[in-house]
Amino acid sequence: MRDVRIAFGGMAATPKRALAAEAALEGSAIHPEAFRAAQQALDNDFQPMSDVRGSQHYRQQAAKNLFERLYLSLLAPDHEVMLHAYAH
Repeated sequence: MRDVRIAFGGMAATPKRALAAEAALEGSAIHPEAFRAAQQALDNDFQPMSDVRGSQHYRQQAAKNLFERLYLSLLAPDHEVMLHAYAH
């Protein structure tokens, strides 16, 4: 993958790029290990706060789950990918 750009809202005071996650994917093939590395890199990119809309853990896990969805979407672009909310 080249020119990877990833940003999240709701993980910081303002929408912010996930630079460590971008670096984990940059130059890699579409492979599960690359996406697992990007998921782990989110811990370096964000330390979200807990509030009435979601706990820190929930926000971090939801963001990581989006990488799983992206990976599956890239593998099968003609199929809609649905993840069960409680799968992880």
